[in-house]
Amino acid sequence: MLPHIANEYATAFTYLLLCCIACWLHCTPMADSDLPPPRISAADAQATPVVRLPAFLTPDEVAEIDAFHAATSDECGRVAKASCAVTGAALWTTTYLSTDRRFNARFPGLLQRMLAAARASDVAHFGDFGSGAVLAPRVVEYHTVLPGGALKHEKHYDSGSVYTVDIMLARPGDDFDGGEFVSADTGDKPCFVNSGDAIVFCSHKYHSVRPVTRGTRRVLVVEFWEGSERSCGHRCERASGPCSVRPLRTLVEESLGGMSADDRASALRFLCGRQPLLAPG
Repeated sequence: MLPHIANEYATAFTYLLLCCIACWLHCTPMADSDLPPPRISAADAQATPVVRLPAFLTPDEVAEIDAFHAATSDECGRVAKASCAVTGAALWTTTYLSTDRRFNARFPGLLQRMLAAARASDVAHFGDFGSGAVLAPRVVEYHTVLPGGALKHEKHYDSGSVYTVDIMLARPGDDFDGGEFVSADTGDKPCFVNSGDAIVFCSHKYHSVRPVTRGTRRVLVVEFWEGSERSCGHRCERASGPCSVRPLRTLVEESLGGMSADDRASALRFLCGRQPLLAPG
């Protein structure tokens, strides 16, 4: 067999094997869970308000976060949660900036401000249900939502966390239209008026997001929980101990460690955007 034909067969076999691995990983449970029990009942959580914090970030801080995302997103876990039925383009992409604690190391003061704001909101509005809890960042997510992207499930909540803080990075009405954050008590008053506005809510409170109709909606979401500060490239379900979810890239590299540099680069391009994650091994 001619060398170039043999190489084509080898490359085809490599892709086939990668497809099998990706499908197996997608269909096989990847993580066990030891989520802490909720500190508040579902009924009591729904009775708590969404607390608005206007101008929580300055324009310079928003720009810093956007720049950090642009510089590090390729090295972080990432998942596309929705796609256009016509073009296949991702409509809602979540980048896990807490991968390897990158965001945590770059913005420790901001995380402390967010936790302090959440605790103050709890004392003033939630009944102080988190009193005495030792909390740490569970995940830092950067959400990019294009027209058609939405969180339609009206009873969605952030199971296993205590407080959730959302910060609007885009400019509502300028950078995008639609995409309103909705909860039982928000009514017609928008939660986000300007870039830099934040909201705090009990993580077990139901919430949803209406479809974006124009532009790009960018939001930073941080969840705090009674667990370890995680460095996973996803939203971890393990409050303590090692996470059992292993990056797809790591598994492939272990299985196909003898690939040439070109084939390895092709494999990573093939895996880009696939579940469970693309965090470095």
